[in-house]
Amino acid sequence: MEHKEAQVDPIRNGVLYIDKARDGQEGRRLAGSLQAKLVGGSKINFEGKKVYDELPAGKLLDVVNGRRRNSQAGKEACYDVMEPQGSTIYGYSLPLTLMAGLLQGLKCEESLKTFKKETKSLATHAGTNYMFLHWLGTGEARSTGKDYHLHKFVKARPGLGITIESLGNFVSRRILCNPAIGVRKYPGILANKKIATSHEQDFQEPHWDFIGWRYVKAEEMPWVVHVPICKEGMMLHIWPTQRDEATHGKAEEKFILGIPKLVYVAFGDYLILRADVCHGGCFGSKGNMRFHLVLRQKGCLLDEKSLHLLGRSGIDKEDYEEKWSGLSKLLGERDTYFKLQQQKKSKTVTAYCSALKRTVYPENETWTNGLLDNLDYE
Repeated sequence: MEHKEAQVDPIRNGVLYIDKARDGQEGRRLAGSLQAKLVGGSKINFEGKKVYDELPAGKLLDVVNGRRRNSQAGKEACYDVMEPQGSTIYGYSLPLTLMAGLLQGLKCEESLKTFKKETKSLATHAGTNYMFLHWLGTGEARSTGKDYHLHKFVKARPGLGITIESLGNFVSRRILCNPAIGVRKYPGILANKKIATSHEQDFQEPHWDFIGWRYVKAEEMPWVVHVPICKEGMMLHIWPTQRDEATHGKAEEKFILGIPKLVYVAFGDYLILRADVCHGGCFGSKGNMRFHLVLRQKGCLLDEKSLHLLGRSGIDKEDYEEKWSGLSKLLGERDTYFKLQQQKKSKTVTAYCSALKRTVYPENETWTNGLLDNLDYE
């Protein structure tokens, strides 16, 4: 695929660029973000910590909530690029019908029984279980998706299948601005079976979801969607990855690993990571559940049978150890951070849950019973 001619990059202050390590859609996504809507060209960061002198007190919150309401009503996509390379996106307010479809399809009593029966423990974190809802093939066919088909779990729930398809289309067309990315969809579920003790590794190792991602150009790279399906939300640690233009798309591509950060995702919101962004997670209470969806283009061949761990990526040992030290410090504060972010988002989450019930089942007082809770592991 040919790259477009040099263009103005709003993230780099209008400097002309030709950068193969980007997918070329950052400008279009930024145009629909909260940054672009704020007065005076101010930029809002992911955690919303920056003070906006240009706006009257409370005005920023009004802007954010207004965008969220429009997003809930399906009037416009509401999202923000987290970091300059444009490969990590935090989305506000998943459309209510899509969230309702995920909850009903994945968290009804019958579904949870199936999940508990068929789930497997993550190799990178024994305290978290997962269940893939796709590609039951083996060998090369499994990695290439040639015999791709949905798990019988989804086939038995037509509404869930429609929701997954719709969610993939919503993200690929409206958020990523590239419908080709959503041609193939690979869903899954994860849940924390237990909270590890201090003697255990209580977080998932930093990793990429695919081996061989360095061979793939940024504009053809799959994206991974993370959606919390418990009211408490979810959290990941992510490592921004800046790819190298000179060696881009080659077997031994060099890359620069960014500073790791904790990312809390409130219920109703969602996180989208390009597949070359290193990440890990499995934080939250016992029974915390999340929905995981990989979106990719047809013909994008990547090994999906095992994860590419950061420790095996061939990066400079000293750089790795320095970054790992930074992550360790963050992880020591993760419980406090999780609770703080949960409190901070509580009003927004409450409003989202009310809108969910009012919009989807206004006459049914009990339809959300249990659907917003964590999985009850005995």
